[in-house]
Amino acid sequence: MRRWRLFFIVAFSVVLALGSCAPAPASTTPETGLPESTEPASSLEWETHTYIRDEAGFALSFATPTDWLATGPIGERQIGGWYDPNYPKPPSVDAVWCYWITCMPPESELAAGEDPIVITDSQKRAAANRIQGNWSYHLMCIAPVDLFDEKEPVFTEIMESLEPLPLEN
Repeated sequence: MRRWRLFFIVAFSVVLALGSCAPAPASTTPETGLPESTEPASSLEWETHTYIRDEAGFALSFATPTDWLATGPIGERQIGGWYDPNYPKPPSVDAVWCYWITCMPPESELAAGEDPIVITDSQKRAAANRIQGNWSYHLMCIAPVDLFDEKEPVFTEIMESLEPLPLEN
């Protein structure tokens, strides 16, 4: 009997030791099985993207988390942007991403049909705009409706970073 008790104590100790060494299971999204980002927006590392079009007379910058990737051309006007690689690449309806467009003359909101990216009912978009001279700059952030609230702090930082830049002469 003492032997079984000793065996049980040793076995239980080994199980506890092994359990504490195992990595914690990653949280995943049920739809994609991909890791879920749990970092608050302010703890992410950020990089700034700058666009200068001397011939058109505008320059702008905005920032995204450093692990976001360039989308490549998307939509009818071949607009580019950045996306969170923890989710599918745009234009997938499950993507978490952003893109910018410029308009002339400046408008507080895009004219109907001006936006080259069409979103579905399963997606939600937030936008910011800035005006400089004859141009308005629009930054759009898109996520699936069920993820939007979770991603909104990151989107807010991206949109707040939108800045028209003075052209160097």
